[in-house]
Amino acid sequence: MLMSRTSFHLVFFCLLGSSLFAQSANISGTLKTEDGKQVAATVRLRSASDPRMLPLSVTPPPSGAFAFNGVPPGSYEICASVAAETHTDPCMWNGSGLPVTVKAGQAVTGADLTLKKSSTLKVHINDPGQFVKDTPQGALLMGVVAPNGQFRPAIRTNSSGNGRDYQVQVPFDTPFYFNIVPIGLNVADSNNNPIQDRQAIPQLHQSNGPTPTGLTFTVNGKK
Repeated sequence: MLMSRTSFHLVFFCLLGSSLFAQSANISGTLKTEDGKQVAATVRLRSASDPRMLPLSVTPPPSGAFAFNGVPPGSYEICASVAAETHTDPCMWNGSGLPVTVKAGQAVTGADLTLKKSSTLKVHINDPGQFVKDTPQGALLMGVVAPNGQFRPAIRTNSSGNGRDYQVQVPFDTPFYFNIVPIGLNVADSNNNPIQDRQAIPQLHQSNGPTPTGLTFTVNGKK
C-alpha cells in the first residue's frame, strides 16, 4: 500500500519533532533567598557561550520551583531578578550566575539558586531654592553602575520644599561607585566640595557593619 504525500509529510515531521526533542535537555531547580523569604522574581536562563542567544525566562510560584524544558545542549547561567529589589541578581553584581551544562537528552535537576539580600543606599538632596526641575535646565542624574555595565538609577522616594530623597538597591560586601551628574546646576557634597561634571563616589555596604549613613548633596544654584 502506497503512502499518500500528506501522510508521508505527517510522519516525517513527527519523526523530526521526536528527534529534536531527544536532542534537547531540561533544567529544573528552586529559587531561594539567604533569609528564607519568598519573593516575586523572574528566573532567566542565558547562554554562557553565545551572547546573541536571547535568554529564556520563567516566573516561579511562591515555592520557587522553576523549569526550562526543551533547552539545546550547551553551557548556561541561571540568573534571577526580584521585582521589589530586596535581593540582588548575581548576573548583574557577581558577573555570572549559577553555571549549568547540559547534554542532549539530559535532565538536570537541583539547579538551585540562592539570592543574597540587598542593601539600600539613601541619598538626600538639599534644594531650598528648588533648582532641581528634572529638565535640561536643572536636573541630577544619579545611580550606580553594576560590574556588567548596567546603570541602576536612584529612584525618588520623597520631596518637599527643601529637598528630595532618593534610594537605590545595592549589594552587601561588594564595592561599587555611586555616580552623580549635575545638569545645569552647581552641586556640593556634605563637605561643601563642588561636584564636577561627573563624579563617581566609592561605596561599600558591609553586611556585618553599621547601617550605612547615606549620601547628602546640596544644590547651590544654576550654572
